[in-house]
Amino acid sequence: MISIREAVHGDIEMARETYAWAGKLCTSLGAVETDLVPFEKYARAAEGLAKPSSAARALFGGAKHIERVDCLIQRIAGQQGLQSDIVDEIVRLVDERLDKNRVATA
Repeated sequence: MISIREAVHGDIEMARETYAWAGKLCTSLGAVETDLVPFEKYARAAEGLAKPSSAARALFGGAKHIERVDCLIQRIAGQQGLQSDIVDEIVRLVDERLDKNRVATA
C-alpha cells in the first residue's frame, strides 16, 4: 500500500498518461477542456497527500466491499469506445484484493 503522493509521483509519466486518458473520457462525455484541472496542478496537490487513499486503506484493512469508482470509469469508458490498460490493471488488482478479503472472512 502506497501514499497518493507515491502513486502519482512514483511514475509521473504513467500518472500523466492516465490523467490524459481520463480527461479524454471526460471530454467525450461533454466536458470542456478548460473545465478540467491541469495535470500539473493535480500533481502539485498530490505532493501533500502522504497517506494511501481511503479505498486502499479499506482494502488492506480487510474490507469485503468498497465503492468501485475504478469499475465505473472502466464501464463508462467502454460505452464511449475507450479502453486503458492501466485502468484495467487497477480493476484487476482491486478485484483480486476483494476476493482475497472475502475468502479470508468466509
